[in-house]
Amino acid sequence: MPEKTKQVFPVQVDYVCDKCGQGNMLPAGACLTSYPPQFGHICEHCGHAQYLGSQYPFIRYVEGRFAHGTIADPSRDNSHVVTAAYPIVFVQDPPSAP
Repeated sequence: MPEKTKQVFPVQVDYVCDKCGQGNMLPAGACLTSYPPQFGHICEHCGHAQYLGSQYPFIRYVEGRFAHGTIADPSRDNSHVVTAAYPIVFVQDPPSAP
């Protein structure tokens, strides 16, 4: 079968603490060898410990395209307009629960 290519961009996926809602969960180095495995994490803000089904943070690749555009600050005049190349990533939100 022939190969196909598409442009993708890496994005970091973090897990926000269920207790404080402010800090990101970071790996604690522990792993339960259950099926499926559970990975120990500690909140960087409040210290809450929790086991999760994935090890966070991790990298996910999403489809997107590379675009060229102009970035302007509407509170300033046109002398502060910056033209730059930047990635535009389209990520579809998961469907909301009924």
